[in-house]
Amino acid sequence: SMIALNPDEDTEMVNPARPNAQFGAFIESVSTEIGAATDIPVELLKLKFTSSYTAARAALLEFWKRVRIDKSAFAADFCDPIAQEILEQGILLGRVDAPGYFDDFAIRSGWLACGWHGQSMGQMNPDVEARAAKSRVDAGFSTHAKEAMEISGMDFDDIVQEQEVERRRLRDAGIVE
Repeated sequence: SMIALNPDEDTEMVNPARPNAQFGAFIESVSTEIGAATDIPVELLKLKFTSSYTAARAALLEFWKRVRIDKSAFAADFCDPIAQEILEQGILLGRVDAPGYFDDFAIRSGWLACGWHGQSMGQMNPDVEARAAKSRVDAGFSTHAKEAMEISGMDFDDIVQEQEVERRRLRDAGIVE
């Protein structure tokens, strides 16, 4: 910004030539405040993991809770209304046949039911996390579809279909029996 001075006023330049011993503490404090305001753990904000594996994993899991909330809100407030508008335009133009869409709320809800997934969290120890996912499915606490989405971000049906194609190609190539 430009500040007009009176004729009898003068400017003074600040001399930042000296290093400030408190700069590191200042940055740490500012990072902590930014993290608290945005629900981002300081380790993730600075991408500096200096604590134990357990502490880093806990920070990642805490952050991922916030990401899930934000993803759900974005899907509900942005993706769902756009999908609804596109579908309704397609129905009105005769490009999409959706019987009962405008007649019954339950039918409309069925037509509009969709899942928005996006990026998966990522893994710090894939072997341990894969075993944990298998244990949750085996114990009935989760499903293959949910675990596939959580671990890879991919749709379970797509994974099964791709594996089937790969197995067929390996058999056809004589690599496996």
